[in-house]
Amino acid sequence: MPDRLCLQGVLYVLDNDIAWQLLPLELGFGSGQTCWRRLVDEQACMVIRARLNQAIGSAKELRTLTEKLEARGVLAVELPSN
Repeated sequence: MPDRLCLQGVLYVLDNDIAWQLLPLELGFGSGQTCWRRLVDEQACMVIRARLNQAIGSAKELRTLTEKLEARGVLAVELPSN
C-alpha cells in the first residue's frame, strides 16, 4: 500500500472521528490497521530522527568546545598510539 494512500486513510479516520477498524476498504486507503501501523511507524521514525539530530548537535558542540579549550592550551589531547 503506497504511503500516500495510507496518509489519506489516516486523515479520513481522524477527520470523520471513526475507529480505525471502521475505515471502509472500498475507499482504497487500505485497512484501518495498516493505516494505524504506518502512522505509529512514522511517529517512531520522527522520534528517532529528532534524537539523532539532538545527538549530532551535542557532538558538534562538544567538538567546538574541545577545539576552543585546546587552542587556549587548557586541554591537551593525546591520541593513543597503535
